This record gives sequence, structure tokens and C-alpha cells, in this order.
Amino acid sequence: LVFAIWLLCSSKINLMLWDQPVFWWSLMSVTAYLLPLSANFVLYEILRKEKYAHMEWVICANFCLFVLAIGGEVAGHHMLTGMMDAFYLVLGLGQGIAVCWLVEAAYSGNELARAALVPTVGFTVLGLIDGVSGHFRLVQWYTFVTPLGIYPFAYLISAMMRLQLLQEHSLERRAADLEYKAALAMEKSERDALTGCYNRHYLQAYLRDKAIKEPFSVLLLDIDHFKRVNDACGHDRGDQILKGFTEVLKRELDKDKHLVRAGGEEFLLLCPGLDMRMACLLGEVLRQAVASRKIAGLSITCSIGVACWHGEGDSAEAMFKRADQALYAAKNSGRNKLVAESAEYTSYTR
Repeated sequence: LVFAIWLLCSSKINLMLWDQPVFWWSLMSVTAYLLPLSANFVLYEILRKEKYAHMEWVICANFCLFVLAIGGEVAGHHMLTGMMDAFYLVLGLGQGIAVCWLVEAAYSGNELARAALVPTVGFTVLGLIDGVSGHFRLVQWYTFVTPLGIYPFAYLISAMMRLQLLQEHSLERRAADLEYKAALAMEKSERDALTGCYNRHYLQAYLRDKAIKEPFSVLLLDIDHFKRVNDACGHDRGDQILKGFTEVLKRELDKDKHLVRAGGEEFLLLCPGLDMRMACLLGEVLRQAVASRKIAGLSITCSIGVACWHGEGDSAEAMFKRADQALYAAKNSGRNKLVAESAEYTSYTR
């Protein structure tokens, strides 16, 4: 803003707006003192984390000079012009020191300091050239070159925008990474470590968060004689059988079916969208798939109990109990069988 006002005051356009040369000259002189002061506030923000940089000293020098010039002008001593010798001395020394701090900060990885070097050097050099030619009359130069400082200043603005975009992109990427890690952690907390199936924690969350609607069925699967195999072959072999068993099941299931390890060798399959007939067909496919494959080098079978949701008035606990009773019937009738719930296994009445 200060630079824009100074540009307006130093151009000929101002007289077209308001034909008061003394006013425009006075405003140009005031903003000339404010230019390095306001610019150094920007550098202060860039360098404030660098312990060796003391931009407040430079700002203090600029401010004292500004107060003396304004105070002297108000007192009638024409100090806006009279303090120009000191102005260019403070400008050269103050900005020279600031450049040294910017260079050191840039070497330590401060991207904004590196970007600020260009306008700081540009403004300082151009301002000193105008001082040599306009104030000290050492060079016959009849125009201001300080307005050219808009170009290095534009470079700083573009660099700041670029760094801001990079920072936003980095924050978005970090947020995405955190969301992904959170999702992984949630997934891990809901998965059985051995088989990769969902666990009881997931089952409880599923029943809590999703309203069960008809049609809905569950299959309770149990590996036949697993304890006998586990005792005879060892727990490592038993773990291999559990993992192989779930892999066989998963090959036959789509993403809408949720396989839960209920405990030990028992697995619960949640089947939203399937009625009793369709659930029994799926269960038979699973039973045959297990029986037809070698798992961990052994031929194993499974028994399956099927229950369905009876609508309003039913409960998940009652449905699971009916599936457990059906599974018990399948195991009692010779194993390697699928049994669906019937009136014999339920106390539910329509």
C-alpha cells in the first residue's frame, strides 16, 4: 500500500486527479520515509525465527528517522528534505545488514528469505540510485528508477504464493496420510490377526450402526473335528487350517458378505440381502468348496447352521441363537452338513 501511494505521488497522474503539487510532494516525502519502514516489517516476519537476525534494530532506526523528519516538518524546519542525508545513510546500512541476515537464513533453508533477497536488493539499489541522482545531484539523472522495484516485488509475491500452495498441498497430503493411518488402525482393530476376518468388535459395531432389514440371513460355520486335528498336528498346523479355511470361503464371497471369526473354529457370515433360500444355496456352495479342497495338506469339512431375520420383533441375539441351534443339529446329524433353522429351533412367533 505504501509503495502504491508513493508511485502515485511520484507520477504525473496525480496532478490530473488533484492539482495540488505541494500536497503530492509532501505525501511522496512521507511515504519515502515509510517505504523502508514498512518493507522491514515484512523482513521482520520472515526472519523472526532466526536468532541472529535483529530486524527490530533496523525498524527502530527507520522509525526514529521518520519521527524526527515529521516532527521537524511540523515544527517548520523542513526536515522531510533536511533528513534525507541521514535517510539514505540509514537505508544503505540498514538494508545492507538485512541482506546479510537474509543470505544466512537462505543458506539455512529459509525459502521466504531466499525469495525476499531479490526485492530487498532491488529496492535498496534503486532507492540509492535515486538518492545519488535526485538528492545528492552526483549524477545527472532526471527520472525515478525506484518504480522498477515493482518487478522484484512481484517476484516475492509469486514466491510467497508458490510456497503457500506447496504448504497447503503438504498439509492436505499429511491429512490424507493421517486419515489413511486412522483407517488402517480402525481396520486393524476390527480384524482377527490370524485369519484376517472381522472380529467380535466389528460385529458389535455392525449391529449397532446398521439397522437389520429383511431379507437378512446369517450362516454359522464350524470346522468339523478341529480340536482333534489341532491336538494331533499341533497349533501351528491348526493355525494354517484356520487361515486356509477362511481363504477358501473368501474366494466364494462378494464384498457385501461379512465373514466374522466368532471364536476358535467358528465363523459367522453376515448376508444382507439374502433370504433363507438364497442363504442355504450360498452355504451349500461354501460347504462343498471346503470339502473339495486340501487345506494345509488335510481334507477337512465344515458344518453350517443358517438363520434369517424374522422382521419386526426379532433380535440379533435371537437370530444368532437360532443359527447356533441349527449348527448344533448339523453336527449331531453327522457333520459336513447344512441345516436351516426351523420351528423346532426358535421360540419366535409371528
